[in-house]
Amino acid sequence: VDLHSQGDVLIWPYSSLNKKTGNDEDFAALADKIIHFNDFGNGGPHREEFLYRSSGTSKDWAYAALGVSAFTMEVGNSHAQDCAYFYDYILPDNIPALMYLTKISKA
Repeated sequence: VDLHSQGDVLIWPYSSLNKKTGNDEDFAALADKIIHFNDFGNGGPHREEFLYRSSGTSKDWAYAALGVSAFTMEVGNSHAQDCAYFYDYILPDNIPALMYLTKISKA
């Protein structure tokens, strides 16, 4: 998981191409579970909330090279979020989603 600012949206591969993966149904199902916790927008390829193409991202590389279910969580409402907003909103809104991901990941 790559935490990034801003937008409250969840993005998965292939964001560099806005192209679906061979595992797009699995990505979509996992994204729906993550979004259940933080109420983010669903920004996967060919989705309404897909923000923009971004080349050279870690999630695209991790999926292509390692087969990892990789996501970017665009958090917050500002590029330079102040600490109070982070501790009062971003952290509590996203800890449950991040804890869920740790529980289902394989070491």
